[in-house]
Amino acid sequence: MMPEKIGSIATYTVKEGLYDTQLIRDAFTKAGLPLEYVPNAGDETNAFKMACSIVERRWKKRYDKMGNEVRIKIASVQDSESVSVRTIVQESVRAKDDSDGYASNIFKGNVFKMVLKKTMNPPQIDVYTPDGLTPAELMANGTWADGIDYGLMVQEIMDVRSELIGGKTYAANIRRMIVDVLTKHCGARSFFGKGGVYFIHTNYYDRLALLSDTLESINVGQVMHASMYDENGLKAKAAQYFSENFVEEIQSLIDDIDTKNGMNKNKHERISRELSWFESLAQGYAADGLANLSVVKNELVKAKLALVSSLQASQTKKMRAEQAKIRRDNDREKVASPSLSGGSSGFDFF
Repeated sequence: MMPEKIGSIATYTVKEGLYDTQLIRDAFTKAGLPLEYVPNAGDETNAFKMACSIVERRWKKRYDKMGNEVRIKIASVQDSESVSVRTIVQESVRAKDDSDGYASNIFKGNVFKMVLKKTMNPPQIDVYTPDGLTPAELMANGTWADGIDYGLMVQEIMDVRSELIGGKTYAANIRRMIVDVLTKHCGARSFFGKGGVYFIHTNYYDRLALLSDTLESINVGQVMHASMYDENGLKAKAAQYFSENFVEEIQSLIDDIDTKNGMNKNKHERISRELSWFESLAQGYAADGLANLSVVKNELVKAKLALVSSLQASQTKKMRAEQAKIRRDNDREKVASPSLSGGSSGFDFF
């Protein structure tokens, strides 16, 4: 007799690279998948930030002509409407010296600064270095690691930034998108604490299959899944784990609820939606013996009561603020108006 199918197990892979956000958006629209999780094309600041991050990973570890390891870091300094500023730092790691045995004598090289001028058309990067030298001149006089072309690095940052502005996004955003769709649309639960491995209830299998087929059709990542069966008491173990997992996540939401000072409307609505989603999931899991609904409901009640307290605190805070404003307005009117009691009436009669 075939063991009972209790759900699906899923994981995903995304290759490093840049991905077309419009292609993903069109595919998701056609498939009826939620667009809210699709990354947006980068604005000028975010594109520069992402480009620096991508290029830093590519250039993170290099070697000079002497065989010394060179580590390169890009640090954020400033982001405003008109400029974005980053510094590039070189850390050289001296190769092992048999005379003293040291293998990791690290020293920091000079810093040069990149300034992205966003108001120029097209935007451009200016490079500022110590003593006004160019990166090439710094390399020529031995200040920078010989054999590493930092001018090429700056150009690479600009090239990647241009691709991102043109509607591309990078692999980390695609991974985040897949996890969001899995957990917030397909009801996926992290399985036994395994990062990147998820359990999907049978109620959401069609959504999982649709996500997998859609990503495969446009060659954007891959979601792999397989059926999971109740073997060796796995269902009972899963039920205990998922019950505890639901409780932990609801408790995390409770900790995020400010019952003393209240919360803004957006945060209140977000937590309300997440609680409703957890309740719906837990009911589906419990119906198939994959969660203890009474345990989960106890935490849901606590969370809902905390939301009520937070809402009351917000209303009280708002009322006090309005009362304080009325008092301030009244005080200003008293200062501005002439006194009508005692002394002069404020009018001269002829």
